[in-house]
Amino acid sequence: MCVKVMSRLDTSALTEWIKELVLWSHSSHPNVLSFYGVFLESIGPSQRICLVSPFMKNGNLHDYVPRLPQKSRLPLIVDVINGLGYLHVYGIIHSDLKGQNVLISDEGRGLLTDFGASHIVTATAAPTTSTISKTFRFAAPELVEDGAQPSKESDVWAFGCLCYEALSRKSPYYQYTRDFQVVAALSRRELVKRPSPVEVNDEDENNWDLEVDDDWDPIDDQAWILITKCCAPEPGDRLKIPAIQELIADMKVWDDRPAMKAVPGADIFKLRFKPDINLDRVGEILDKLQAQVAPIESEDRSFVEFFNEL
Repeated sequence: MCVKVMSRLDTSALTEWIKELVLWSHSSHPNVLSFYGVFLESIGPSQRICLVSPFMKNGNLHDYVPRLPQKSRLPLIVDVINGLGYLHVYGIIHSDLKGQNVLISDEGRGLLTDFGASHIVTATAAPTTSTISKTFRFAAPELVEDGAQPSKESDVWAFGCLCYEALSRKSPYYQYTRDFQVVAALSRRELVKRPSPVEVNDEDENNWDLEVDDDWDPIDDQAWILITKCCAPEPGDRLKIPAIQELIADMKVWDDRPAMKAVPGADIFKLRFKPDINLDRVGEILDKLQAQVAPIESEDRSFVEFFNEL
């Protein structure tokens, strides 16, 4: 098992842990990391939250895919979009989708994790800007603007960037070394650059000491179309998840991974395969903690609105 321990005991850190606990404990999907439980660890007069999940010895997607041939990375991309689609169906925006937040099971399956930056979206409530991912290389252009709000469309952009990194073994906007350069590129609505061989100019062609970066893989046309349609500059132009799944299916993904096995003990904690997220019940659970985190000023506000302001 793996125990995720809160290292900071301040209120701002506690809010992210509560959000992760609430969303993670109500999620159940083959491509979402299983949640085992929570306990409080006493540290002197204080307590800190500990979240328990299965231990994934294969690590995360970012570190795992370079070991695989490119065709074996595509099934992992399928896992990610299936897990993300599940979250979106239940109105959950991940808000921090990247390779480091996808763990790899013993059978080589991708499992979404880290819901601390997530938001809930319903027909009557939109996410707020209290927590926005600062992983700029995976952030949609609209998220670097004033009044930015995470959305399903910004998750789709991040998915496109994840595909880019997984298939090419290069970070999005690899040509820029500093965050402010990436932010400037996003402000210009600049698309990620398709990896290509380094062009050597006339002045360098006789320089035998020139270092050529060949630590990357080319992205074929089908995959590049997928990435560009996910990373369309305007949110409304980006593909919806069912369309992404159809496009990936047309790529004839070859999957030779072993069949998935049930995680030992998971049936104790997951009695239903696709449980609905009962926000009212979640609100009742959170009531016991909200006085310590962010007291509600108005009784007319819904739990969804309060949750998104944590």
